[in-house]
Amino acid sequence: MTSAENCQKTIILKNDLAELRRFGRFLTGFGENAGLPDPFLQDVRLAFEEVFSNIVLYSYTDEALHQIEIRFRMQENCLVLEIRDDGRPFDPLQVPRPDLDKPFIEREVGGLGIHLTCSLMDQVGYHSDAGINVLTMTKSVSRGEEGSVSH
Repeated sequence: MTSAENCQKTIILKNDLAELRRFGRFLTGFGENAGLPDPFLQDVRLAFEEVFSNIVLYSYTDEALHQIEIRFRMQENCLVLEIRDDGRPFDPLQVPRPDLDKPFIEREVGGLGIHLTCSLMDQVGYHSDAGINVLTMTKSVSRGEEGSVSH
């Protein structure tokens, strides 16, 4: 990375699933600028798509346009995404983990998306900030990928 300023970006998305395409382009540009490898970015994109889809589909009780803010930053060899929305307060980390040992047909509905997100990312945290949901996802560039990140 040439400078810390080049590795901190914010994008505002509407509460519309079509915005995932715009996010994908934004993530690709950010990843190229930060020197992040494609497999790393694919994991981040899939984790984000799970979170964003749940926000859009379940967080809002009205049909109004809402803004979802996503802050990206590189911190040492980690990508940190902070997703901020004004939907209903909801901590996805409190959702019971799915019982993956049960046959699919016998499993309770829900929980697979956050399970996938937590599996793809190194850390996932939640807090509320003055009525705003804040989900933070962190992923380290692995030792094998480290050489492709420029500082």
